[in-house]
Amino acid sequence: MEIRYSAGITSKLFWGVEAKKTACFVLDGLCKNEIKDIIIRENIYQALNEERSRRMFGYIYNRVTSLGEGLIRMLTKANSDDVKVINMVSILFTERLIFEFMYEIYRQKIMLGDLYFVDKDFNNFFEAKKIQSDEVASWTETTQMKIRQTILKMLVEGGFIQIDEKGNRIITRPIISYKIEEYLKNNGLQDYLNAMTGEK
Repeated sequence: MEIRYSAGITSKLFWGVEAKKTACFVLDGLCKNEIKDIIIRENIYQALNEERSRRMFGYIYNRVTSLGEGLIRMLTKANSDDVKVINMVSILFTERLIFEFMYEIYRQKIMLGDLYFVDKDFNNFFEAKKIQSDEVASWTETTQMKIRQTILKMLVEGGFIQIDEKGNRIITRPIISYKIEEYLKNNGLQDYLNAMTGEK
């Protein structure tokens, strides 16, 4: 069966702070509709309008609940660095294209000691996916460019890439706390850890 990819990630952002707020409501035992009502009524996400708030909630709630209770609990108590790491884990759980990019490109570059992202890295990634998926092969250059920009924004906001004054995209391996690292290792999630750290 062909792997399914979604170009819908272009409407999503990193949303780490929003994920932590949502996780607190989940841990409080509120149901999905109760959380949504609070998010929208009080504009917890500081969205421009109600429709945007609704759409954000759908994405963020799916990410948060994909984590499972252990990581949700960590997220509610996390400092800013840990929020970024746990939120990236939730993105890797729910966005196959980003997971594969991190595992196949980001991880490999760290392993090879090549810490600069160039356009060729994205081009090679999309060319490989086109071979694997008719869906990806059907994407226009504009769609590919938007997806590339979305991935870059997420990696920058998550602290996985820095852009210097010359516009170079430099890999910055995240600081992953021992607690998060051990949780991922002990729960069969080593591939997700490796995707972020470059480990084999």
